[in-house]
Amino acid sequence: MGNPAGFKLNTELAGVLGTISLIAIQIWSTLWWLLGFFLIHLIKVVAVFGSLFGLTAAAALIIDTISLATTHVSILQWLLTLLYSWQIQAVDALWRLFRGRKWNPLRQRLDSYAYSVEQHIVGSLLFTPLLLLLPTTSLFYIFFTIMKTTISFVCITIQFGISIIHATPYIKIFFWFMRRKRFPGALWFEIVVSEKCH
Repeated sequence: MGNPAGFKLNTELAGVLGTISLIAIQIWSTLWWLLGFFLIHLIKVVAVFGSLFGLTAAAALIIDTISLATTHVSILQWLLTLLYSWQIQAVDALWRLFRGRKWNPLRQRLDSYAYSVEQHIVGSLLFTPLLLLLPTTSLFYIFFTIMKTTISFVCITIQFGISIIHATPYIKIFFWFMRRKRFPGALWFEIVVSEKCH
């Protein structure tokens, strides 16, 4: 909430967004602490599933646990995406106001429009703070998007491992190493001419 990577953020907005993020993280960590004794049972369930149903069932449970444990990051990223999207749309609409353009939803194009002086004044009063708050919002949006992408990358990596386990023909590889004669390298055909055909 200070000056991350040298960016000069809006102190008030960074404080609000940072406080909301910290409260969400604190609420989620409190819930996990209350459900902490379930975590030991969850580890036992993963071990039992792994021994009964194989490694892929345990890996799938690990993916579900990671997704559940990082739900607060997903929710914060979703909320910041909404805020960032609304802010970009508002800046875009106000920029069209200054250029004397208006979006025509029926024809899906920009048309010329004559705005009044009052509309230009209100537009300038809205445009300036929205534009100046954009770097702070975008920095929070980028941070939580990187966090969500990292979590998704970990889950996709585990799913890729599951796919490799499912696609590998282990019994064929085992027989190929143990009894190679069962897997001939090539086939030869011989033409046998029978004298009865002549």
